[in-house]
Amino acid sequence: MNNTLTNAADSVKLFEERVAPIYTEIYRYVYTIVGEAQMAQDAVQSAMLSAFEHRDDLRDPSRFKWWMLRIAQRAAFSEIRKNKKGNVSIEAAGFDYLPSDEKSPEASAEQGEMVREILDLLAGKGEEIQRIFILKHWHGLTFQQIASAMGMNTNTIKTRYFRAREQMGQQMKRMGYIE
Repeated sequence: MNNTLTNAADSVKLFEERVAPIYTEIYRYVYTIVGEAQMAQDAVQSAMLSAFEHRDDLRDPSRFKWWMLRIAQRAAFSEIRKNKKGNVSIEAAGFDYLPSDEKSPEASAEQGEMVREILDLLAGKGEEIQRIFILKHWHGLTFQQIASAMGMNTNTIKTRYFRAREQMGQQMKRMGYIE
């Protein structure tokens, strides 16, 4: 009996050690999906419990981070369904500030307006495209990593990304932001 308790304690400790370095990234990812702090906390907690319960299902320990992101994504969608919310805001996407070290207030304001327009265009593309852009540009993930996290084919991710980017570029030309 004591051996079982020791193994259980070791299992909890090992899980905590693996989650600790990526916890913030998981939370931010979930927050970008749900757009609300309390919902994100609930979804992350649910994801952690689910991952711990199914920790023996992970076949390749080197894929732990992507496995966790996938579980967290599912928990986030579940939380959205429960609460009927989920639009990504400017703040949730991480664009609530713009560095203005060398820019005039006018230039910063103009850049801020352009970022808001880009996010408005992105919001019109649907949640899946929003997630792809956020993972690519905010989290810095590769297309392969995004595909793994979203449970999709890499070529599908690339195609959807480039089509949406091209459409947004055309819209930005019409709006006069780019030539």
